[in-house]
Amino acid sequence: MLRKFVCSVLFSGVCALTMLPAINAQDPAGRSSGDPSGRNNEGESEAPISPELVELQRSITRLETKIDRLLEQPSEFTPIEVRVADEQGEPLSGFEVQLSSVGDVQAAEATGISSDDGIGLSRALPYGRYWMTLSGNGWHSRSTVTLEVGKAMDLTVVAPAANQVGELVLQASVAPEKVTGLPFGEWEVKGQNGGWGTRIVPEPEEVQESSGDWKTFPTVSDGIEAVAVVVELEIKRRIDQPDASPITWSWRGTSSDSGDPQVKWLVQSNGIIRPLLKVTERSTQISPESDWFQNLVPDRETDEAEGERSTHRERLGYHLLELGTEYQDQAAIAVPAGQIEFSIETIYGDPTRDVLQAVDKQLDDHDSQIWLHAVTSSVSTQWLVRLLGQSWDVSRLGVTQSVDLTADDRKEIRIGTVKSSESLPPRKTPPN
Repeated sequence: MLRKFVCSVLFSGVCALTMLPAINAQDPAGRSSGDPSGRNNEGESEAPISPELVELQRSITRLETKIDRLLEQPSEFTPIEVRVADEQGEPLSGFEVQLSSVGDVQAAEATGISSDDGIGLSRALPYGRYWMTLSGNGWHSRSTVTLEVGKAMDLTVVAPAANQVGELVLQASVAPEKVTGLPFGEWEVKGQNGGWGTRIVPEPEEVQESSGDWKTFPTVSDGIEAVAVVVELEIKRRIDQPDASPITWSWRGTSSDSGDPQVKWLVQSNGIIRPLLKVTERSTQISPESDWFQNLVPDRETDEAEGERSTHRERLGYHLLELGTEYQDQAAIAVPAGQIEFSIETIYGDPTRDVLQAVDKQLDDHDSQIWLHAVTSSVSTQWLVRLLGQSWDVSRLGVTQSVDLTADDRKEIRIGTVKSSESLPPRKTPPN
C-alpha cells in the first residue's frame, strides 16, 4: 500500500511539472529563475510571476517533502532468517522449514531446507502472523511467529538431535484366557443409505445375553489359535526455545525402508513380536456350506420373497497384516528419547484352518497373514483392560500408558498381564 501511494504522489508531481511550459507560454515575461518579486539574479526588474505559477511551485515543494517522509517509513515486507540448532547450539542440517500466513496478512508462503550452518530460511515477507512448520530426523513441530513492521527477525529454533536415543523393550505377556468369550470377526451391515457399518461386540458381562447373535463367530480355543494386540508408539519432546517459549516436537519416523524404528507392533499370545508394516482391510460373503458366521449366511427363502440377495446387506470383514522381522518373547528397539505414549486399540485373533476356509478360498495367494479383528474400540474397552491389566489407562478408543525415556536410558514395557500356565499353543502355519 505504501509503495502504491508513493508512486501516485510522484505521478502527480510529474503531471504538475509538465504544466510549467504551458503556463510560461501564456506569460512570456515570467521566468523560472529569480525570486517571486520579478527580479532576476542581476537585480534587473522583470514582470511578476503569475499567482498560479507561484502556487504550483509551492505545491511541488510540499509534494517533495511528503515523498521524502514516506520513503523514510519502514517497508511492509519484514526480513526473517530461521536457523535450526540442537540443545547444545550446534547447527542441524536437513530440516525443512515452512512459513505460511495465518490469514490476517496477504497470502504468503516460504520454504527452505537448513544447510550446514543451520540456516533453513532467509526471506522478506509481509508482516503478520505465520504458521511455522519444521520437520527433520523424523521429528515434526508446528508453532506461530509474528513479523512486525520494520522489525527484522533472526530466529533460532532448537530441535532434537538425531543421536539422542534410548532403548525400549517390549515384553510379550498376552494371556488369551483373559478374553474367553470374545467373538472375532467384523460383522458388517449395509444401512438404508448404502453405507457399511460394523457391529460392536458386547461387553464381557453382556456377551452371554448376545450369544445368539455371535455364537458362530470364533472365540479363544474355539476357532482362534492365538490372540494379539497392536501397540502403537507416539513420541514427543518439549524443548525450551531461546525466547523461553517451548515447542513440542512429535516423532513420526519416515519410511519402513529408512531403518527407523516402526511405530506399530503386533504382540502375540504365543510370545511372537513383530513390527506391523501394513494393514489391508478386506470383506467376504459367507457361503451356506460354512459352519462359521451363520448369521452372515444369506437366507435364500427371504431372497426369493424379497427379490434381492441378502448377501448384499451383510458380510464378514477381516484384515491382511504385513509383518516385519520376528522376535521371540521380547523386542529391544532403539527409539528417540522423549515422552513415549503406548496406545492399544485393536485385538486380533489368529484363525484356525477351518475358519480360514470360511473367510477366504484362495489362502495360498496371500503374502500377508489373515487375522480377524475383534471390534472393541470406543465401546468395549473392558476387553482390553482384562487382557492388559489395570496398569493401563482407559481412553476414548482404547487403553494407553506413558513413560519418559532419556538418552541412553532403557525401559521395559510389559504388554499384557502375567501369563498363566494354561496358554494357547504356538501359531500353526497352514500347509501349502
